[in-house]
Amino acid sequence: MAQTTMTDSKNTAGMVDGVNIREAVAQMGRNAVEDIYTVFEDARAEFGPVYRGDLIVDRFHAFSATSAVERPVVTVLGMTEALAVYRDPVTFSNTVYMDTVGKSMGRNLLMVDPPEHTRLRRGVQAHFNKRQIESLSLAFAERAVGESLGALAPQHRADILENFILWLPADVVFGMLGLPGEQKERFRTYATGLTLTSGDVAATGMICSARLGELLQQFLDGYPRRRAASAEFTGLIDDIIASQPATEDGLTVGEILDFLRVLLPAGSETTIAGVATMFAALLTHPEQLELLRNDPALMPNTIEEILRWQAPNQFTHRVATTDTRIGDVEVPAGTGVVIAEGAVNRDPERWERPHEFDITRSPRHNVAFGGGVHTCLGAHLGRFEMGVALSQALRRLPGLRLDPSHPAPRFIGLITRTVDAIHAEWD
Repeated sequence: MAQTTMTDSKNTAGMVDGVNIREAVAQMGRNAVEDIYTVFEDARAEFGPVYRGDLIVDRFHAFSATSAVERPVVTVLGMTEALAVYRDPVTFSNTVYMDTVGKSMGRNLLMVDPPEHTRLRRGVQAHFNKRQIESLSLAFAERAVGESLGALAPQHRADILENFILWLPADVVFGMLGLPGEQKERFRTYATGLTLTSGDVAATGMICSARLGELLQQFLDGYPRRRAASAEFTGLIDDIIASQPATEDGLTVGEILDFLRVLLPAGSETTIAGVATMFAALLTHPEQLELLRNDPALMPNTIEEILRWQAPNQFTHRVATTDTRIGDVEVPAGTGVVIAEGAVNRDPERWERPHEFDITRSPRHNVAFGGGVHTCLGAHLGRFEMGVALSQALRRLPGLRLDPSHPAPRFIGLITRTVDAIHAEWD
């Protein structure tokens, strides 16, 4: 894979409706607050584990999927309370998303409840279990990472966000899915553009949704030809189509298309955020990076601590279907529920020194990938990609460290947590 420069990445990301998609997404991050955790802790100290209101709107003055429709809202800040919400999909419904991302992503497993959710997830679950994902992604991830780092290593310094991390998820996930390589940038541009539907260029996000749907439909229509031409693996999408039973329980082509509309952005933008945060966290905490170098067995702990300390996604949303309680707070039917995962993952009732980044702490369950029946389907893949990227970078870029001639990375973003740049150097 040819090395991509910062200028090249901006050019190939593509323009849609006169909008440079990558630049528009970057601008959303630059406009977002840096210090979100002080806000979380102030709210927790004043109101306890459940805040009566939508913290996204009240304190950050930002768009919230829960408040897109007028309703009372509560925000969950504590782990015990968050797990109670996640584990009760009957009382706390995911249909809250239909008013927002449902407009661009269609009706998929992200925004429906059991039993419909159970059927939709069952139709793809077997293809995303831990053993299957690690076996399949090994070749794609190691090849993509190896080729990219091989081209980068002789430069001895670079912004590794622009020149490595931004391209890794598309190379891995799109390859595993079997999407045509010559259309990779179009798929990536439109999948990335879906995330703009809650920003200042929401109309562009809807255009991206429509164009992504057209591309996916063309690809799905080509399934019979691909299967007839090859008896070997042609990608996860074709395997999902082939595995559907010829009964009402099987997924339709339209349902598979809507599933891909949520998978592609999650498999690219969310993974970019997670991998970028990982490198920035370790490079800004060199003593922790040295611990990992000296003891590679800390790799699983490191990944879990990064996900806990700075989760890529900071909020999930629900709506109460009946009168209930969360902790000591009464929640009437119709109330929106915001789960502030960034706050939950730093709950002092669960972790000592929760704001410290410490890869040696005993890992405990975090909610970086959500929880309950809606736990992120790509959690195994995300963790695996993080591990491959980090282990190979430490091997291929010896002495990896921050470049002192540039500012240190800034952790930015509200809904999605990432960094602005990662200027590094190596021996």
